[in-house]
Amino acid sequence: MDQFGVRLPMGPPHSYMQKSLKFPSHFVEAILKQGQGITTRLFDEKNISEGDVVDFLENGTNKRFATVKIEKVDETTFGEAMKDAKDMQGMYDQYATYYKRQITSEVPMKIIHYEFVDKLV
Repeated sequence: MDQFGVRLPMGPPHSYMQKSLKFPSHFVEAILKQGQGITTRLFDEKNISEGDVVDFLENGTNKRFATVKIEKVDETTFGEAMKDAKDMQGMYDQYATYYKRQITSEVPMKIIHYEFVDKLV
């Protein structure tokens, strides 16, 4: 563990690759203003898990704007997470735009709670 209580990977340094999550540029400033936060992810190919250290990147430029430690991950479905949305169809359309895929109510969703380790401001 390092000074932040983060799990360090085993094995040679070259065998470890930092996980990252990308955000649209118009979200970066709002994310940086937070002390801690929550984000959601569908189709989590990176297997984001509690204890991971993750770089936040600006989509398009891949510029790192923060590093976070994942504190907790809740798993649900898109339909369950959005059941109280005022504009359900709008949420489906918005996420379909982000992921460039069809979104159904059964799509698994991760609700990721994080704390900042480093902010580049």
